[in-house]
Amino acid sequence: METYQSFCSTYSTRFKAISVGGGITNWRNHYVYTDIPNIIRTYFGSNPWDNPEIYSEASPMTYIKSACTPTLIQHGEVDARVPITNSYELYKGLKDRQVDTEFVIFKGMTYSPDQPGMNVAIMKQNLIWFSHYILGESLEDIRVL
Repeated sequence: METYQSFCSTYSTRFKAISVGGGITNWRNHYVYTDIPNIIRTYFGSNPWDNPEIYSEASPMTYIKSACTPTLIQHGEVDARVPITNSYELYKGLKDRQVDTEFVIFKGMTYSPDQPGMNVAIMKQNLIWFSHYILGESLEDIRVL
């Protein structure tokens, strides 16, 4: 699940850089805004009102204070499965913690890339991001699609 990418950004110091593609950051909010709340309720065994602790423990934003990993966030503008509010929340939290981050919104994209060239743009951004943080190369063209 995309949550693991977000968790790496907020919880671990193990990685030099992270890329989050439509990651779930707050399970309570996600339960409310996603198009699949029944699956989430089944996964956690209850809703967030009856068991808020499990939703909080599983939410990367709970651990934002320990965030330190440079994070590239990529999200589809009209994603109903993982609404873009998740990425806005992660971006704001990382910025407030002064963690290097970029947030790229793909106009018209839903849950997964479905327009010609979008997969290529996503891969190029990831290549630039990781090349910068692992090899020291420039981030100059990260937003060029």
